[in-house]
Amino acid sequence: MKITEGWELAQGVAGYKLSYKDGSTEFTDRSPNEFEIKECLIEPVMIDGELAIKVGDKVQKCTGDYHLEGVVVAVFRTLAGKPRYVVEHQPLAPGLLHIYGPTNLRKI
Repeated sequence: MKITEGWELAQGVAGYKLSYKDGSTEFTDRSPNEFEIKECLIEPVMIDGELAIKVGDKVQKCTGDYHLEGVVVAVFRTLAGKPRYVVEHQPLAPGLLHIYGPTNLRKI
């Protein structure tokens, strides 16, 4: 199947894992651009099913310069319909809450 720029997120897809030729990966909640379509292995990250994150799940922020563990304390959707997760970072910083998209988290 050929993927073209401008494709929309399919129902149940929260975003995409982009794997580059140099071995690096990136998670995004937007459609891949022309460069990414040509240069990356693109894998969907699902909202529902096995990869679903629920209140009470232990997770790790797995993108960016720092990785923090915590517990999901709330799940909601933005006005645009994108899923968001509120994570309390325990035991490192009890009471510290951050809001993440599903591509920023992995279950632990």
